[in-house]
Amino acid sequence: MAEAAYMAVHHEASVARLLSDAGFAPGNRETIREAALDRGGWEVCPRGCGYAGAPASINNHINRHHKEK
Repeated sequence: MAEAAYMAVHHEASVARLLSDAGFAPGNRETIREAALDRGGWEVCPRGCGYAGAPASINNHINRHHKEK
């Protein structure tokens, strides 16, 4: 509930507005994905598909989408 209240007060309840307010608007130098990979602890899927996420998300992604057949 606190997160929703904060978003309503500071960013018009919009994730797009939050990203823009934080400097991640379209056309800016760095995307939020690039920032997450650079300094947010995110990784790129080692199987080369381009998926990116937190280490636990990468493990789940690999188990779901890159299982050996």
